[in-house]
Amino acid sequence: FRCCRGSQWTPKMMKWGALTSCPEGMIGIGRFCIDQFEYPNHYGVTPQKELSWEEAQGVCTKLGKRVCTESEWTLACEGPDWKGYPYGSEYHSGRCATKDGKGLEVSTSGEFEQCVTPDGVYDMTGGVWEWTSQDDGSGGVLRGGGSVLSAGLGRCRSRAYVCTYVRMYVRTYVC
Repeated sequence: FRCCRGSQWTPKMMKWGALTSCPEGMIGIGRFCIDQFEYPNHYGVTPQKELSWEEAQGVCTKLGKRVCTESEWTLACEGPDWKGYPYGSEYHSGRCATKDGKGLEVSTSGEFEQCVTPDGVYDMTGGVWEWTSQDDGSGGVLRGGGSVLSAGLGRCRSRAYVCTYVRMYVRTYVC
């Protein structure tokens, strides 16, 4: 999961405007900030996984942040041009920690240096699933796909609900 801060972005807010500043370790996307890496938001550290939706919310709250909404997460991953992958509109094998790039092993944050958005947010696809909050506030949903996805499926729009088999590869999620 990642935490966000600032005005909550929704699809109705199509205006793209940069924030003047974000706290260290966060990247400005439109009118909100998002963690640069998965929690614990440090380069070279294995992302936290196997947390429940409620645990992810608690972590972000303790940090003075909140779990990102699906819309915020998608905007950070695809950018204002709504590209399919964090790095562009075409799939490139091995760029992110998907099954064809790393196998089932969970990678450390930033390990896949080409799996970065133009804004500087790393590892939005592959690796472990990430908790987001549904835009209507009705609960959590997993985004970004995990290392179990095969070639071409690690898109920004990959989405799942918590399942038992997914839990071991989840950054903070379930089916």
